[in-house]
Amino acid sequence: MKMILDRKVAENKNNGVLDYLLRSGYGIFETVKILNGETIFLKEHYERMAKSALYFNINVGTNLCEIVEMAKSIIKINETREGALKILMFRSSDKDHLSVITDNRKYENEKYLRGVSLKFSNIIKDETSLFIKHKTINCLENILERENALKEGYEDAVFINAKGHITETSVANIFFINKNIIYTPSCASGILPGIVRGKIIDIAKEKGMFLKEGFFKKEHLMDSESVFITNSLMGIMPVRNVCGKFFCTDNSIVKDICELYKLMIR
Repeated sequence: MKMILDRKVAENKNNGVLDYLLRSGYGIFETVKILNGETIFLKEHYERMAKSALYFNINVGTNLCEIVEMAKSIIKINETREGALKILMFRSSDKDHLSVITDNRKYENEKYLRGVSLKFSNIIKDETSLFIKHKTINCLENILERENALKEGYEDAVFINAKGHITETSVANIFFINKNIIYTPSCASGILPGIVRGKIIDIAKEKGMFLKEGFFKKEHLMDSESVFITNSLMGIMPVRNVCGKFFCTDNSIVKDICELYKLMIR
């Protein structure tokens, strides 16, 4: 596996750049889906990353056109037909850096047919945290919660904020459907505004579906008929159960959204 890495890091292995990164965790990243050798929504990912870079005062001096060319180059070098493109911007003691890498991570079709299982996390998320709305590399808490969920026989954990409202899972945004209305937590609940989340909202509005962003408690989700989660790599993933309660994974609205999303990424 090869990667594109900032020249200073590549040419001077002893400059302490990576050591500083590991010690400080001062960095942001994006994970972009690769399908048929092409990136999906790279522009949207770049724009979100640029906002975070400005917020955290990280300046790598790279524009969208350069990122696109880097992506094409590393995808070709690594012969990645399907998987993920990881873009990382990070700070050292004296300079900011950029790395671009691919891997072959993907979700198997069986998982989409079966749906995933979720539990509620016992960790309370602070909806006012400055990290919530940015993809920073400070995500150990999410990693540990997902690992704990896997140990308990689930595949992910749903976080609740300090006001008792549902936010998101450790790796995805969440939607649920009840009486033909699609619900999803508001950004003000303390969530990462996912790229695919935004596309689903656009699809629903364009097709005249009823969608409500708001503040929802556990019972709102548990009383729903269908649940699905989204992120850039998985796209749209049905949820078959939450804490042992089973949900419909064959919902007609979810099917329609999935088909429209597939058309969008083609």
